[in-house]
Amino acid sequence: GLKTNNDEYLPSRINLGIKYLPRNIMKTVFNAEINFTSWSDVNTMYNNTVSYAIGLEHLLYYSLPLRLGFRYDTVNYLSTYENSENESVTSNNEINIPTFTAGTGFNITDNMTLDISVQYSNRSYDALDLFPDGYYNHANLWNYIQPTNRGWENPDSVTENFVKLFTSLNYKW
Repeated sequence: GLKTNNDEYLPSRINLGIKYLPRNIMKTVFNAEINFTSWSDVNTMYNNTVSYAIGLEHLLYYSLPLRLGFRYDTVNYLSTYENSENESVTSNNEINIPTFTAGTGFNITDNMTLDISVQYSNRSYDALDLFPDGYYNHANLWNYIQPTNRGWENPDSVTENFVKLFTSLNYKW
């Protein structure tokens, strides 16, 4: 890894990609990429990650491009917090994020183009409560239950879905 002036380490990253241009009447481009990131350079509690991406761009009639892609990322995050017994709890979780993309672009003028794309991704992971259930165990607050803290034997399952819209306006002179 690379050490900065503030004694922080940046991870080593290796990218390998390939581009294929088949011979056909309409211009088509296939792209594939693999990215390896050595997060263990930053902290030994992190795992190294590998992400994959493939994409296709095909020019339709009147030079209107259609872009489709898929990316698969594995993200590691480290979380540290205090539980209700004032003990420091550290967990290292791995989250897999599949992402689908689609987009197009067109010329507004001879020198100006507009690109539009949409991205859909989801991720699922297990997590402990930020505020354990025992935090809410106050007199006269609960009638029928007795809140107790849960650990990694019964974590919360979290599923998140993301839809992102990207636009860019490019001008060449």
